[in-house]
Amino acid sequence: MRAAVIDVGSNSVRLLLAEGIDATGVLGERVVTVTGLRRGADADGRVTDSALARLDACLVDYAARIVSFGATGVVPVGTAAVREAPNVADIAQIVRHRLATDLIVIPGEREAALAFAGARLVLDDPSTPCRVVDIGGGSTEVVQGDGAGPAHAVSLRLGVNRQGEAHVRHDPPRADEVVAIREEARRMVADAAAAFPGDGPLVGVAGTVTQVAAIL
Repeated sequence: MRAAVIDVGSNSVRLLLAEGIDATGVLGERVVTVTGLRRGADADGRVTDSALARLDACLVDYAARIVSFGATGVVPVGTAAVREAPNVADIAQIVRHRLATDLIVIPGEREAALAFAGARLVLDDPSTPCRVVDIGGGSTEVVQGDGAGPAHAVSLRLGVNRQGEAHVRHDPPRADEVVAIREEARRMVADAAAAFPGDGPLVGVAGTVTQVAAIL
């Protein structure tokens, strides 16, 4: 069965056109569109009309790709920006209108477990204990576990867009703005890390980590 999975995130929307799965993971085409859903959000997390319009345009394109691909199942999920938005119904309405299916809003703990399951595919030994860090636009998930699955997981209100909008007022950011982000991130991560044992490799996923890896 061919299936389409869409991740409506705080900064980008990702489409996976899946046509199979093997030991390395899901096989298929992957598309990423930066929509900045959280960009300019109100203090309570309300998504702006302009962000909703960007999401709508993205899903018009994705819907055409899905039809061309011949997917028999479509699964759209929403993460931090979606689950926190007071106007989540507006987001769900766009998804329903463009994809003819309902949006699934997943909690932070479930998001962490899914990130853990995907990240473990890079390990040579699936029984190896490891930690996974998923840095997103609106949240960061930290997971500890082994071949049996996650043993402990936490979702932090720490994200590229969230902290950037909270602390940065200049382009490029001033030194004091960068320091403010680092201090907040260190405090939040330190509080979470205290609950995690230190054994096993640390696996990073999502755009921030892959961009750093590309630069290095």
